[in-house]
Amino acid sequence: MNKTTLLFTTILFTCEVTANSGYAYTSGHEIKPKNNVAEIISGDKRPELILKQKGSDNESHATFSQFNVGRNGLNINNKINASHIITEVISDNISRLEGDIRITHNPAHFLLLILMASL
Repeated sequence: MNKTTLLFTTILFTCEVTANSGYAYTSGHEIKPKNNVAEIISGDKRPELILKQKGSDNESHATFSQFNVGRNGLNINNKINASHIITEVISDNISRLEGDIRITHNPAHFLLLILMASL
């Protein structure tokens, strides 16, 4: 195994975020998108949820299987300039919101829906 392959393997397995698989805080809290409307990356000091799509109604509707915001908080990047951001969590797990959620780049109305998959 050459040095390039070893380096690539090390980077791949130490990265907190991989190809829309989600984000894990050091506390173990996770954010896991279900659709391709948003992508989560490691930001500067806090994760960043980048909105990628909005509908003709100017709304961005992202769904998640887990949505746990750690103490560092979460930035939601609204470069697409959606007027409404709908964040929907469909899970049997409890969502924990320990940090603040900030909308960056363009203001928007923010709605967080937490639905239990089975009641």
